[in-house]
Amino acid sequence: MRNSGAMTDKQMDVCIKNIASGDMAALRTLYDELRIPIYKFALSIVRSTSSAEDIAQETFLRIRAAAPIYRSQGKPRAWIFSIVRNLSVTELRRMAKSVNLERVDMFSATTVDSIEVDGGSLLDLLKADEKEIVSLHVLADLKHIDIARTLNIPYEQVRWKYAYAIKKLRKHLTKFQKREGVPIETEKKRYRATD
Repeated sequence: MRNSGAMTDKQMDVCIKNIASGDMAALRTLYDELRIPIYKFALSIVRSTSSAEDIAQETFLRIRAAAPIYRSQGKPRAWIFSIVRNLSVTELRRMAKSVNLERVDMFSATTVDSIEVDGGSLLDLLKADEKEIVSLHVLADLKHIDIARTLNIPYEQVRWKYAYAIKKLRKHLTKFQKREGVPIETEKKRYRATD
């Protein structure tokens, strides 16, 4: 779901072209538009606020450096979020080398029953690839075809994994709703109410 004030792909392409010519106001505009989705997407992968902040900052430095060689194919968000993904994967590898056994034991002790119902913890119910696809669609606002290009996997696989992940999350929310007696408003219900 796109925000009404969100930049179009064409506007974003122009912004990147202006960044290539040294326009720092264009970089600021792009930063204001994407800093939160970039941070949230990085956070969904690396699970560390400080690392996600670093990745977000590094992303904009990479955009500035790569803007002169950027070739518009009408999908600037896919290009930008592939930078975020690559930086996040690199950071995960770096973190994996320095993780200690005590931290691994702490994470393995977490159970589904102790997970609170909020956006971040719900994503923990998903496999890594499902989490990445849902994050790219929801947080980065990419279409399934753009996610397929970004992740270099077939379009049909993206659609299937996304649908399966959403089904898994709905199932968990339904169990939570029955157990806690808390009504959970879903996307479908909201749209039906406003249509």
